[in-house]
Amino acid sequence: MAGLLQLVKASGGIEGLRSDPKTIRHLYFTDLAGAIILSAKPILEPSMDFSDFETHFGQPSTDTISHAQTFRARLYNFTNSHLSSIAGTALWGLRNITNLRDGFHEGTASPDTEFSTDIQFTDRVEVLERLVHQLWYVEDAQNEQHAIFRTFGWTCLIYIYTILRELPKELAINTMLAGRIKSTLESQMELNVLLATFNDLFLWEMFVCGRVADGRDKTFFASKATKILIIRKLEHQEGILDAAEAFLWPERHVSSTPSSGAVGGHDHEMTDD
Repeated sequence: MAGLLQLVKASGGIEGLRSDPKTIRHLYFTDLAGAIILSAKPILEPSMDFSDFETHFGQPSTDTISHAQTFRARLYNFTNSHLSSIAGTALWGLRNITNLRDGFHEGTASPDTEFSTDIQFTDRVEVLERLVHQLWYVEDAQNEQHAIFRTFGWTCLIYIYTILRELPKELAINTMLAGRIKSTLESQMELNVLLATFNDLFLWEMFVCGRVADGRDKTFFASKATKILIIRKLEHQEGILDAAEAFLWPERHVSSTPSSGAVGGHDHEMTDD
């Protein structure tokens, strides 16, 4: 991190790089990645207004508003924490930016802008990444936030890197984040309560983490996912895949008729490299 500061200073500071927006974006990306690895705060002051979520995420749909409000209320009722509001906003960002990325692939939207100084897709993702930093970063070690926020924040980062930024899932930072999630959940005395109360959230987290985790950790995520699936009596493969995505897209979720033998297949998928 100190080396990054030296590079910025040698270039005349951030102000000296205003004419090169691409380099500035790379610096912020590196700063955020370093903060994640070191479990620290970013050291570079952002140049954009990151509090204007509608500008960066886009206007939320009726479904997104409803889902984010419900998620926020569930978290607050369970934790009584102000972080519930941040988590609800993060869910809005996850949904809208994912829809935008899907539009690029489907040809219904373009990542290109008229000017390099316009808001880019990477800027939108950066706003989301900075937002979830508040969920996982421990400001006060004597007053650590609830594990549900930390694990959600870290899972969002894995999703950001693998789905939104479309970076290789084999990146060491993804494996590291999955390891942090595993360690945090293993230390929770009330883990079974968490899995039962927020089974949609944790099923999504187990799938996201299971795809990037170290081989030694994959069994943990598979076993927790299987426990949730058994509780929900989901065994049919299509029902399992729907349920894994239902946290982000509950309006798309259609319950499937359970059938025997599919849970083992899911376990195998989660533990494969």
